Amino acid sequence: MEQNQKAFLLHALLAVGCIPAALQLLSLHPQISAPYVSISDGIHRLLHISIQFIYSQFSPSRLFQPHVVERLELQKKRAAPGRSTGGTFEWLEELERKSVRGYSPFPKQEFGNRNVRFFLDDDFWTDDIPICETMDDFFAIVVSFLRFSGPRLGHDISLLVKLARLGKGELAKVWFMSFHRFSHRTRKGDHRLR
Repeated sequence: MEQNQKAFLLHALLAVGCIPAALQLLSLHPQISAPYVSISDGIHRLLHISIQFIYSQFSPSRLFQPHVVERLELQKKRAAPGRSTGGTFEWLEELERKSVRGYSPFPKQEFGNRNVRFFLDDDFWTDDIPICETMDDFFAIVVSFLRFSGPRLGHDISLLVKLARLGKGELAKVWFMSFHRFSHRTRKGDHRLR
């Protein structure tokens, strides 16, 4: 594929969370994410952070006992060949691996005994990303980004599931509120609804 400086610049802007400049470039070239997967991945990465607050009330993990959530968040162990002969293996913690900084913000990469992390993997880069606190924020922030992502949204299953749970939860709220109003009117004897 041909090298495109705009695509690489946009990829870098999305990787570091520079939303105003990224939105301006996306507005000038709305179809740029079609041939470049890294751009839609960058958009999705920002959206995961933006919807985290409103998604927490619809997340299935809110129903788990606290000890179960703690257990799920524990570091996973991995099998490694043993130091002794005889085909044994050992369970290693992630902390035992060497950590190297890299330029790719997308999934963590492992090369041998090295764990390659994004150089901005610390949480300070997320400080400038707008957080959705209401559904109005959701429509203002997330929907404007999703139109640039297009059909590539289907490649990020976890974001798609989060959006579906948000939609289901909001529809349930609207249905409950309208059902409550309707039943309240019929109890009062308001016959105009018939």
